[in-house]
Amino acid sequence: MRNNGPGVAFAIVGLAIMLVGIAIGVGQAALWLRSGAWPAFPVSQIWALLSDGRTRPSAEWGGVQQILSWAFEQSAAFALLCVGGALAGLGSVMIETH
Repeated sequence: MRNNGPGVAFAIVGLAIMLVGIAIGVGQAALWLRSGAWPAFPVSQIWALLSDGRTRPSAEWGGVQQILSWAFEQSAAFALLCVGGALAGLGSVMIETH
């Protein structure tokens, strides 16, 4: 009998994260349809909600800091879709290779 537990867990968590991303995107679209202006909801706002007051990660290397700053200003909905999709894909690969 195969143990697919870790792969299934990754896939389920990934799908759940993707659903949160979709929900945020749908909420933004509804607000946009009402107001005519797309409401910004960057990753930095999710970090502020979940980080318990910790400051954003920073790096001493200038290029790495630019990447971090860019990533924190991207759309939270898109970022969650990407991260969730990557986790779900990893889970699928783990299930297939066991």
